[in-house]
Amino acid sequence: MTGFEIRVPATVANMGPGFDFLGMGAGVYLSMKVSPVSSGEGSFSFLIRGNRIDLPPEKNILPEALRRGAALAGGTLPAADIIVESGIPLKKGLGSSAAARVAGVAAGGMLCGKKISPEEAASEAAALEGHPDNAFPAALGSLVVCARDEGRVTYCRVGIPSGVSLLIGIPDTEVDTGAARAAMPGEVSLPDAVYSASRAAMLVLFLSRGEFSRLPEVMSDRVHEPCRGRFIPAYGEIRERALASGAWGVAISGSGPSVLCFVPPGRGAEIEAAMKETWERAGTGSEFIETSVSGTGVEIREL
Repeated sequence: MTGFEIRVPATVANMGPGFDFLGMGAGVYLSMKVSPVSSGEGSFSFLIRGNRIDLPPEKNILPEALRRGAALAGGTLPAADIIVESGIPLKKGLGSSAAARVAGVAAGGMLCGKKISPEEAASEAAALEGHPDNAFPAALGSLVVCARDEGRVTYCRVGIPSGVSLLIGIPDTEVDTGAARAAMPGEVSLPDAVYSASRAAMLVLFLSRGEFSRLPEVMSDRVHEPCRGRFIPAYGEIRERALASGAWGVAISGSGPSVLCFVPPGRGAEIEAAMKETWERAGTGSEFIETSVSGTGVEIREL
């Protein structure tokens, strides 16, 4: 078998009112190069944004994903040299673990002679993640709506017209996903549930139609953002400043601390400056990524 490369996009999940069921691919990528070896145990290296990171075995999520892919192919993993290079920041709410798991499942299948379908990779990665809102858009690209029932996921992939950019603000803080989930209320009121569900439905509709200027009407939330916003420095002011500077919509990306903005083309620099200044006054550094919606999910090519 020849070597191959797998590419998977970052993801922005929840997007305001879509807690645990809405996510979208973003144009920042993880790349995994895999070369089978004839003898030995193979090797593994991981570079995040150009910096090599040595992961202890207990924090390396790839072996389990590789085994899942091999099991789908009905085989046993052979030895291989694996190099992972990722432009996705770790622990910032941008789906880095989902991208790695989708890539791992796909690689495990390829090493055992089967090209895993994007749908299969999404399902296996979602099972490992515990929720589908990052795994499915990572595997399928574009906007994906998911509904989960006893482990089974029903999904719909929605195309997004051109004409919108994504500006992702990343403060110099981390949010533990477990802590963010633990902060969630055990119950929500019926009015709050209706408030968020109705806006999630309209959010999908407006995005699919390219009605981006209407996003400020529907990207507010009463289920998870009131709790998770407390983990992000000056989140309320960040949101207000971004919208006042021309952003079409603002939300926490995943569990945070990254903040997603839909922005008109050519307005990113102005919105970034407003957000950066707000975080600086709050005593927090930040960086920004301006990109586009990723219309493609997992991709495999031979080397």
